[in-house]
Amino acid sequence: MNKPIVCQVNKTSINQHSAKLLCVSILSSFMLGACGGGYSSNQGSITPPTPTTPTSPTTPATEVAPEGSCSANQLIVAQSVTGNGDTATANTPTRVIDNDLDTFWLSSTTQANITIDLGSIYQVKEVRIAWQDGQSAPYRYDLSGSVSGNAFYDIATGLQTTGTTDLPESQSITATNLRHLKLTTNFNSGTDAGIREVFIFGCDLSGARQQVSTEFVLSTLGLDPNVPPSGNFDLLTWGLDNPEDNDNNGRSDRIQERELAAGFTNDFFYTGADGGMVFKAPIYAPKTSTNTSYARTELREMLRRGNTSISTQGPNLNNWVLGYQPEPTNPVGGVGGHLSATLAVNRVVEAGENYQIGRVIIGQIHAGDDEPIRLYYRKRPGHDLGYIYFAHEINGGDDTIRMVYGPEYTNQNNQPNFTSAPTIGIALNEVFSYEIIQQDARIDVLIRKGGLSAPIVGHQSIDMDALNSGYDVQGEWMYFKAGAYTGNNTGAQGDFFQVTFYELENSHD
Repeated sequence: MNKPIVCQVNKTSINQHSAKLLCVSILSSFMLGACGGGYSSNQGSITPPTPTTPTSPTTPATEVAPEGSCSANQLIVAQSVTGNGDTATANTPTRVIDNDLDTFWLSSTTQANITIDLGSIYQVKEVRIAWQDGQSAPYRYDLSGSVSGNAFYDIATGLQTTGTTDLPESQSITATNLRHLKLTTNFNSGTDAGIREVFIFGCDLSGARQQVSTEFVLSTLGLDPNVPPSGNFDLLTWGLDNPEDNDNNGRSDRIQERELAAGFTNDFFYTGADGGMVFKAPIYAPKTSTNTSYARTELREMLRRGNTSISTQGPNLNNWVLGYQPEPTNPVGGVGGHLSATLAVNRVVEAGENYQIGRVIIGQIHAGDDEPIRLYYRKRPGHDLGYIYFAHEINGGDDTIRMVYGPEYTNQNNQPNFTSAPTIGIALNEVFSYEIIQQDARIDVLIRKGGLSAPIVGHQSIDMDALNSGYDVQGEWMYFKAGAYTGNNTGAQGDFFQVTFYELENSHD
């Protein structure tokens, strides 16, 4: 669907120190290009549309890759980068690891290269590269590795991009132990080489937990602990599903936009001591409908912003449509969307049925009946760390599960390994951020430790065309949800989940 971009940004955190126009930055860079390029996920990795078969690694006598192996395949945080070529000041090699997909390294030097230092030796299994102007023509490049940073050995040569997308393209490689990864371009003289970002996946040979700084000064957001949530957040673009039934209609109460924005607060939705917006969700409470199995304290996106002449349901100005749906017959609130949040999960329910223990939904894209994305946090009893995954519900069908940040899959049903505690994840009360980005047929989820400017530590995506998800039809309509939607109805009486949000932004084209 080709439409002019009209950037509508609803910044739900009023006093942010660095409010970002996400339609201009990430949506205009990370999600540019042909999103229907045949991406699919398999066991947690993105498969490129036309994979290139890499050559087998060869190790020269001057340097030998160390032996050893590890099982995980997680994002490795790069420490530094160097490069050659006639780069401009604004397009230096550091742009490829700055976690900003709106910036890029650019060089017109023949066989220009960049070398990324991981800080210590890792086993590298996959490289994902987002190319500047990657939708215009294919790029050719080689990958090599080194332990010392001096002598390099080939990892894969003669690689080529699809030439159809600016989005990150994945290149699986033969698992190779290295500290320094070099990317060398193979262009004709005068051809510009531009790379937006390089994501390197693998595992730590030492078995140690990858340490990423979680320091995030919440006071810089200007949140006031002495006001209701609407004093810190713009809640006129949200309604609240409140786990009470004060009108005795057998369903949970919906607090509409104007009441919410006027200062609504209760025992389940209030401002915490640090100024965060607290969602407390008991597992036994009134539910939103008879078709719902679980209770919630959760915001529901309302693009009508209090204009009650617009219905809450249907493809209309209150809701939006996916980027690959047919042109809507009625005006809608947007095409595609971006939901970003900074939060901490404070409490999970650790009793009940095994498949329900410790899981809570913290963000959604909801359709009329099904959910293209349910984003989960889950922590098992006795584990220090929880993990983050999402479920993509086929329209009228079953869920497809994708891990975003946590343990590896262990079977064909994409179920995580519960036999041992994860070494990579998010602890209770640890501040982290998520972004859900929808454009064309693609949905991407990014996880950061700390605020929205912190390094990306997890990334996963799906292509709804490739999965035949069934949402590309007239009449479907979408809205974001955020908060604490319980995934447990078998735990102990009186138990509850609690999640605190510090930033929340929703935007649409």
